[in-house]
Amino acid sequence: MIYNEAQKVIANKIEITTKLSNWRDRKWQLKYSIRSLEVSQNSSSKTRKPDSKFTIRQLTEKDAEPIIKSYEEKFVCYPFPIYDSSYIIDTMRDNVQYFGVEEDGKLAAVSSAEIDFKGANAEVTDFATPMDYQVNGLVSFLLAEMEETMKKLGITTLYIIARLKSPAMTKTFFKADYTFTGTLVNNTNIAGTLESMNVYYKHISNDSNKVL
Repeated sequence: MIYNEAQKVIANKIEITTKLSNWRDRKWQLKYSIRSLEVSQNSSSKTRKPDSKFTIRQLTEKDAEPIIKSYEEKFVCYPFPIYDSSYIIDTMRDNVQYFGVEEDGKLAAVSSAEIDFKGANAEVTDFATPMDYQVNGLVSFLLAEMEETMKKLGITTLYIIARLKSPAMTKTFFKADYTFTGTLVNNTNIAGTLESMNVYYKHISNDSNKVL
């Protein structure tokens, strides 16, 4: 059900841009995108502090193998070679910073920020949490840590391209005050199938004069 004008706009955009021949598929895309908006209306922006047993830090080249292991546990396939240590290290030396949550020296969650210094924006991406740790809300803590780090680097805007069929991630982003802007239909081959992706953004600085 569509509840407000914002949802009607999103639904209309999806109806126009979706080229799927099966009406059931179109209905499915609408349902999940509208659900993303509904979640935003019921989410609190308060973020809990992590349990004292967890520590959050920026990862280094020495962490490449644990990072890969986390991705292997999370994703059946991925649009980038994240299972290759040389790729991880190359991106670290370029414009990507990796972050992790650890428990007793073991990586419990990982994420990254791909930085565009010239445009003063960054994509926060590649969130991976092993099944054993998914009830701890570690993505929220990683997101908060990345935001603080990006602010110090002069980044003013963050954006996220996330799987549409992940209501838990959707709720996490809305709790952190990210704005849902729409859905990329059948956009990315991830986790073994072609999936639609939701797009979110957040201005983390009052000096957000540059537009994505």
